[in-house]
Amino acid sequence: MFATITAAGRTRYLSAPEWVQVISFTPTMDIVNLSASQIRVGVNGQAGQTIVLQYSSDLQNWLPLATNLLATNGWLYTDTPSTSPDKRFYRALVP
Repeated sequence: MFATITAAGRTRYLSAPEWVQVISFTPTMDIVNLSASQIRVGVNGQAGQTIVLQYSSDLQNWLPLATNLLATNGWLYTDTPSTSPDKRFYRALVP
C-alpha cells in the first residue's frame, strides 16, 4: 500500500511493505416511510461508533436530530416530522 497526504504545501508519503487491511467505518442509511407522518431511519455502522443523525429541509442547513452510541451494527430511529416543511433530508455522521 502506498499513500500520500498533502496539506499546507507539504507532502508526506507512507508505504507499507506488508499486507494492509482497509476497513471503512462510514455509516450507511436506509429510510422508509412508515406512514404519512412517520419515517423510519435505519443507520448501519460499527458497534461502538457514536453516530449523529441530522436533518435538513434545504441540504445546506443541518440540525441534529439524535445521537446514539451503537451497541450493535444497526440503529433504528423513528422520526415524526411536522407537516412543514414538505421535504426532510437525513444524514448520519461520525463526530
